[in-house]
Amino acid sequence: MCLQPEEMLSVVMLGRPAVRITEPGRLTLSVSKMNFDDDRYDHEIVEVDRQTGRLMRSLAPGGAPLLGHSPDWAPDGGHLAFLQNNQGKNELWLCDAQFGNVRCLVPGVDVKQFVWSPDSQFIAWTARCQAIDAVFNRVTRLRYKLDGEGFTHGYTHVFLVAVQTGKVTKVSMARSDHGCITFHPQSGELAFVSHYLDGEDTQKVPYLHRYDVKTGKVRSMPLPVKSVTELHFAASGKLYGAGKRDMETSVEFDKLFEIGNETKWVTDALDMAIGCHVISDARRPGFNPVLSVLPDGKIITIGTTQGRQRLLCVDVERGQVELLDFDGSIQSFTPIESTAAGCKVAVVADSFRHPAELSIVDWVYGGPCAVRNVTDINEAYTLALPPLHVSEHWWTTADSINIQGWVLRRTPEAGRVRGTVLVIHGGPHMAFGDAYHMDFHYLCGLGYQVVICNPRGSYGYGQTFSSAILGEWGRQDVGDLLGFYEHACGGDMDGENTFVMGGSYGGYLVNWLISHDDRFRGAISERSICNLYSKIGNSDLGFLINRVELGGADLWEDESFIMERSPIRYARNVHTPLLLMHGEADHRCPVEQSEQWFTALKRLGKEVDYVRFPGASHAMASQGRPRQRAARLRLIAKWLRSHSEGEGH
Repeated sequence: MCLQPEEMLSVVMLGRPAVRITEPGRLTLSVSKMNFDDDRYDHEIVEVDRQTGRLMRSLAPGGAPLLGHSPDWAPDGGHLAFLQNNQGKNELWLCDAQFGNVRCLVPGVDVKQFVWSPDSQFIAWTARCQAIDAVFNRVTRLRYKLDGEGFTHGYTHVFLVAVQTGKVTKVSMARSDHGCITFHPQSGELAFVSHYLDGEDTQKVPYLHRYDVKTGKVRSMPLPVKSVTELHFAASGKLYGAGKRDMETSVEFDKLFEIGNETKWVTDALDMAIGCHVISDARRPGFNPVLSVLPDGKIITIGTTQGRQRLLCVDVERGQVELLDFDGSIQSFTPIESTAAGCKVAVVADSFRHPAELSIVDWVYGGPCAVRNVTDINEAYTLALPPLHVSEHWWTTADSINIQGWVLRRTPEAGRVRGTVLVIHGGPHMAFGDAYHMDFHYLCGLGYQVVICNPRGSYGYGQTFSSAILGEWGRQDVGDLLGFYEHACGGDMDGENTFVMGGSYGGYLVNWLISHDDRFRGAISERSICNLYSKIGNSDLGFLINRVELGGADLWEDESFIMERSPIRYARNVHTPLLLMHGEADHRCPVEQSEQWFTALKRLGKEVDYVRFPGASHAMASQGRPRQRAARLRLIAKWLRSHSEGEGH
């Protein structure tokens, strides 16, 4: 049995839970679902009883549902702030907890992040300041566009809005993108980061700014880090952050640091990436911090390791790190209460077999933890899926590198296996793992077994493993993939119906494989790369990311090497039928990459189908418009069926 695309995509996605100080027995969070009739995502804010799991609507005046996402209670529990989408902009809204009055604080403004002041009188928020002209726009920034956002002529700035009066104050002034906003718990001072020097954004040069809300004065200091992802004050006034020490690209892991007279790297001895890096196409909406500082100064955060997103408790004073033993991958979390002996945490987590649900974790430091499932929002959806068998495999390369991966298939009673699809993840510094992926369930429902693995370059296996891909695209990564594929499939591999598919960097490797290897019956390449030389100049971050990924190669000195690493040079060698899919508003891997690849293959008489999705960004497969996501699944199913042995053409 295979669910129709609209059924497969009907997962209810849960946002980060929020705790109200006056009602700790309830958790507030957003639930989101695809609306195919209106081609949008519908977000609603609900309350969950921690004990019973019962869902209660957070009601606006007149009994209407409270629509929005990213809810956060004021420290005094008097107001709930949240984001509500209005014509493509996430406006900042406020609900009075006592009277239920709902109002928009900053109409027409697309808010990226917001945070409450400790006295509940102000909300700090960030938004991009820019004016788009219908006639022409003069480009002055090197970083003038960003995937998912479009053209970014202006800068992201920090603002302050008074809750009672609605008065808005612009806090940041430099010609730089700003973010990482957080309030000092006692003084109410607002801290934030500017990421670039004033008017110069070729590389990140982070500065920390402290804004006195009462006087409007700002103190600034450079930070000896290369990038900052988040900042959070502890109750003691100490300031902690997550970021990178040496380079701003995703090659390097985010680690925790403490800002004082000197910057102290807290998790230097921990060879693990801070943050959520296990790929899923059914993930939470809204802003989800990955750091939280407990009242006693311990830090709770998420780290990615061996295909799972796990909670970490960092004792800064003792230099100790403890990992929570938890099945699946944690998407978001919120501490509820804590003592010296442990803490209670609300977590939203998913797994291979089940979309995300809300659980409560009683974590005793150095001892056992108790996990209690609270919601079963996706239970009926999960029961409708064909049963899934998941097997984990490890394979050791000739140079003694251990590659982890999995094979997913329907259980034997659910039907025969029609073929095998090797799926390659993007990044390259992302990872597959124990997380829910609608694509995989859909492919298994069609009768194919899915093979996934984390070749060198992936997150979750240490910094050396992540960095091993630099300058090696199309080389050792290919050996890792094919070696694991042959090891994991063994005698179960259907030699006639073997396919390969991938997106982004995974699409690059699909293009590379079919131009160097004829073993696959067909290939599907999404939002991919075929020409690394042109991508350096036309991607939103190609001038930085791809130069680093190519080991420092640049246009003027290394043209021969860059083209040697580009699949388009080997287009004549392609004999594998190919389905190309690309979003027309993709700024990370621009659509011209598929245009070049299609034109080259078509001119050479190769079998290639090319599908373009109007208005779709690089994240179309996981965050795109519902109708386009459903159409994409139908295209994949039809193409696989038409190219499978014994299925007809």
